[in-house]
Amino acid sequence: MRLAILKEEAGLEPRVAGSPDTVKRYVGLGATVVVASGAGVASGVGDGEYEGAGATVVADNAAAVAGADIVL
Repeated sequence: MRLAILKEEAGLEPRVAGSPDTVKRYVGLGATVVVASGAGVASGVGDGEYEGAGATVVADNAAAVAGADIVL
């Protein structure tokens, strides 16, 4: 199963749909997690933290949703 975590593009929402901790849990359950670059910046979470949790960081939302089974 492939999960996508998107970056808020309107700038109205500082929260992100998934934290590195939740990414680690999803990956531990066998999911593939893809995060749009910069998704966590407004929440103080960098791309490297998502990568460290097992996610793949991609260039943008379009790349994140490509092939996703679930979009967060």
